[in-house]
Order: sequence, then structure tokens, then C-alpha cells
Amino acid sequence: VARGEILIMCIWRKVSSVLAKTSRAVVSRYVRRMETGGAPTTANVEPPQTVEITEGRARVVFANSNEVFYNPVQEFNRDLSVAAIKYYSEHMWNAKKTKGKVPKQKPKPTAVHVEISAVMDSVKANDGVAMMDADPHQAVAVTESGSSSVGDKDKQGDSVCGSAAADATSDQLLPPVKGTSDQLPPPVKGTSVVHQEVAHQGSGLHILEALAASGLRSIRYGLEIPKAESILANDISPEAFEAMKKNVEHNNVGDKVIPSCQDASMLMYSHRNPTTKRFDVIDLDPYGSPSQFLDSAVQAVADGGLLCVTCTDMSVLCGNTSETCHAKYGSVSLKARYCHEMALRIVLSSLESHANRYYRYIVPLLACSVDFYMRVFVQVFSSPSEVKRSSSKQSMVYHCIGCESYHLQPLSKRVESGTMRKYPPSIGPPVDRHCEHCGSTFRLGGPIWSDPIHDPTFVAGLLEAVKASAQSYGTVDRIKGLLSVIAEELHDVPLFHVLDELCVILHCDSLKMLALRSAIMDRGYRVSLSHTNANAVKTDAPHGVVWDIMRNWVKRHPVKNVKPDSPAAIILSKEPQFETSFNVRLDANPASRLLKLSRFPQNPEANWGPKPRAKRKVADDGNDVAAKRKRLQRKCVTTGHPPDAALPDTPPCTTKDI
Repeated sequence: VARGEILIMCIWRKVSSVLAKTSRAVVSRYVRRMETGGAPTTANVEPPQTVEITEGRARVVFANSNEVFYNPVQEFNRDLSVAAIKYYSEHMWNAKKTKGKVPKQKPKPTAVHVEISAVMDSVKANDGVAMMDADPHQAVAVTESGSSSVGDKDKQGDSVCGSAAADATSDQLLPPVKGTSDQLPPPVKGTSVVHQEVAHQGSGLHILEALAASGLRSIRYGLEIPKAESILANDISPEAFEAMKKNVEHNNVGDKVIPSCQDASMLMYSHRNPTTKRFDVIDLDPYGSPSQFLDSAVQAVADGGLLCVTCTDMSVLCGNTSETCHAKYGSVSLKARYCHEMALRIVLSSLESHANRYYRYIVPLLACSVDFYMRVFVQVFSSPSEVKRSSSKQSMVYHCIGCESYHLQPLSKRVESGTMRKYPPSIGPPVDRHCEHCGSTFRLGGPIWSDPIHDPTFVAGLLEAVKASAQSYGTVDRIKGLLSVIAEELHDVPLFHVLDELCVILHCDSLKMLALRSAIMDRGYRVSLSHTNANAVKTDAPHGVVWDIMRNWVKRHPVKNVKPDSPAAIILSKEPQFETSFNVRLDANPASRLLKLSRFPQNPEANWGPKPRAKRKVADDGNDVAAKRKRLQRKCVTTGHPPDAALPDTPPCTTKDI
């Protein structure tokens, strides 16, 4: 009986508490309603927060800050991309279209096309998306434009764009494209636009952004690149697709930017053949690694077209997980001070490998490592004979674990004399079992791209173009600084030393950069900086010369307490082969430093880096990176304690940290 009474009392107290809370809530709502004149209150209902972001000439609107992934850090990436594609379209694209075609007389132009206006009518009829309800590969009408002149090329767009091309009015049919089959593959269900170029001459630039997210980049391309005729903005996320449609309409670029919602790889595979369907520019900017998109991208870009690729998985490319790097890119990365330049060369090597499978090859125009990501711009060409040279453009890397010296072993030799071209395997290795400088062993990495990673002509022209239109880019100072440092680099010298690392290895006083550069130049060698590291010493001087210069420095500034058999002791045990002067030369100071350009800027704010991946459900701490890091601090897989629990006796996480 006593237990029953106690149970009843507990239940009664619980019910009373709930009733009390309910009554207080009812009274509170009644009071608020009376205060608002009897109208129902909406105090607990938060109105949607509209966020508008302006970048360049584009304005994108989000219903809330978490609707679609946006990272302001990438504004520099987008500014540089707009400038590079604009320069490519104005100075290199026309040459690409007429490469190898020099007619003796002006032929009578024949336009084989469907007007873009018909496509845009179809786009507007489908809420901004031209869906493939009709077969895009059916016969297309041919119209003779005998009265047109060659000077009106921009109005003679020899292209087919949109499913509205099915409405043909002529009885004459388009002949099959040379080199392709009459039976074209069936269209992919859900494709947003049929981008089928019958002839490039007279057409504008056709761009694909395969991973568009909010569509900001594509909108900027449409607004800021005059020669851009059509931009296909694709994303597999339905939320991103809806946001793209809103932003395209908000910026009035529906005549150029066409949203798409489908798998990026399948979209690019569907544009491989015929070659007239390929894009002039393909932009890949994924969250993480682009490796899964490279195979389709090198096939879907036109001959001489521009391929722009972003990689944000720098931890993989810089040697933290070399086995993952090999799985994704086909190369073994090394953890060294030149790891960021090596990462650029690994990505270029992977692009070349993918292109070679289809008798294509790449020509790097610009490759830069910025913040937490890298960005490369390459042209893609087709030539079976040039593909044979690919192995001579790549090398393995031998990295000394003691003194950080490095040696490159090309995969093959390049024997070219007149019309004879042979590429036999190289003879190696270029090093002994132990390092000649410190006696340590080597780690093996690669293969990497060992040819130049920049085109000096492209870099110089792009820099001048950016200076001429400085008001168009929000990060113009940083672009000028980056391109200036890249223009000063030694393009034919892979990898580099690092000044502070040389001093750390020898345990000596720090040497000024200008003094070391002057000493190297006094010996008759070239030296430059690298945009990937502020303390880089990129030089064609042999490693022995660099260490002799450092031995002369240590003679003037002796070191103490050097452990026997350490790399420092072995290096300093040898006498230098020459005397070194550390007087600073006037030509040792690079122009970018004299002009005080923004070469290696500091992060403008905390957590200046990658944002969390866009998710459909927002976590409790949302996109607050600092809160998430604090919540996950010292949280280990091996412990079963919650992250907020006090662990005074738990050692710091070492092996399996999250």
C-alpha cells in the first residue's frame, strides 16, 4: 500500500508540473495576443533570412546562409578564372579554331545552324531549363547564307544548341560528321542542354561548369566574358539546381547560362562524340579531389580547349597519406618542404596520363597553389606522335631523409634529331644507396610532371590584362602579386630548397635570403623564388654548390653542440671547394619585392580556409568552424567518453584523432 501511494504521488507531481507549464504558455500567448490587438502573434516564427552576395558583376541570393555551399575564400579563385578564360578567349581561342587551316581564298560561307533564339524560347518555356524531350540527334536543317560576309563570323554561329533544333523547315539534311558514326548514342535522360557544335567558326565560347553549386561562377562567366555564348551550369544536387535557376533569373543571364541537374561525369561523357559537341572550356571545382572527373573531362574538351581544375585535398597531395594519393592520382606524394609544388606536378602528371589514353596531351598554361587549394589551367590537344613524348616529361623523385636534397629521374630519354624521334627508357638511378652529402637514405616518390608548369607568354599576357581591367576584380592586388612571382620563377627548374630548412639542418644562424641569392648568382647560376613558399630557393645550381655556400656561412658563424653522425656533422666535416662572398647584389632583389606587391599575404581572418561540406540538414553548430573544432577537441576513437566530458588523466590524442 505504501509503495502504491508513493507511486501515485510521483505521478500526480509530474502531471501537475506539466499542467502548470501548459497553463503558463497559454496565458503567455493570450497576453501577447491582447498586446497585438487580438491578432495572432508570430513571435516564435522566424522569417526567412534572405542573403544577397555580390561578387564581380554577379549577385546571388540565398534564402538562408546554409542553403547552398558558398565560401568567400574562393573569390580569388573565381577572379583568376574569369581573367584566365577571358584572356584565353581573346588571344588564344581564335588561333585554336584556325590552327592548321589557312585557306588560299575566302570561301563562300555556309551556315549550318539553328538560331540561339529558338533555344532560349525553349529555355523560357521550361522555367529556364531546356529539357531533352525530343531526340537531339535527329536531322537538322541546313540554310544557305550566301549573302553573308566573312567579317560577320560572329553572326554565323555554326552550332546546334537546344532540343528545339528538331523543328527543321528545310528539306536538306545535315550530312554525318567526318570521323564519327552515323548512329549516335541515345541522349542521356535529364540532360539540360544539347550542346552540339557543327562548326566552331562563327560561334562564341561554350563553357561547362560541371560542379556549379549556387551558379555564381557561371553567372560571372556570362556577365564578364564577352565572347562567352553559352555556359552550362551543372550540379547533381536538386537544391543547388533550384538555387541556380533563381540566381540566373536574378542576374538576367538566362540567354547565356543554362542550369542543369545531372551527374557531371555522365554529362561530359555524353559530349565526347562527335567532336563538334565538345566544350571550349571545362571548369572543375569540386569539394575535395577531382580525380573521378578527369577521365571524362579530358574527352569532353575541344581540341585546343581550356581545362580548369581545382584540388582541395592538399593533405593527400602533400604527403600525409601517400597511398591515397597513389590511388587517386597515380603518384606517390612526399612530405617535404617543396610539397606544394610537387602536388601541382602530381596533378599535371595525372591529367597527362588520363589524356594519353585517348591520344591527347596537355600543355600547362598556369598552375598555382593558393591558400588551402591549387588551381591549374591546361590546354588539351590531340596528337598520337606528341603523346609518345609523355614519358620524357615525367620523372621519379629521390628525396634524402637527412639533408632534404632531391634528385629527379626521368622515365625516358628524349632523343630527337630532325625527323627521328625516339624515347628509350632512362638509365638510373641518379643517386647511390646513400646520400653523397649526409650519408642518409632516400625516399622514392612520383611520377611527377617535370616539364615547365607555366607558359611564360600566357602568364605575362594575363598579368597585363589584369592590370588593364583592375576594377573588375575584387582581389586584383593578390592576382598581380601571384602572377608577378610566377613570372619570375625559373620555369625549367623543378622543385626547390627552403632557406630556413637549410639552416635548421646545420643548426646554424639564419642567413638572409638576399645574401644566399647573391652567393648563388656569384657562382654563375640562376636563382628565383617560388609562389608556393616564401622562403623557397629555386636554382639550377647543383646541391653540392648550395651546401658549399652554407659551409662558408657556418665558418663565419660557427655552430655548437652538433651531434656526431648527424647530417649536420657529416656535411660540415667536408671543406668547401670555393670561397663565398655574401655581399648583396643589386640584381638579387626580385622586382616583385621592390614593388612591394602582395606576394604572400596573411590570412585576413581566423578560420580562413575550407568551409564544411554543404549538407541538407544543418548541425547544431551550423557552419561555425570554431565551434565544431572546440566540440571535437581531444575526441579520440579509442575512448568511449563523450566529447564534453572532463578527461584529466587522458593523454593527448596521438594516433587516431578525429
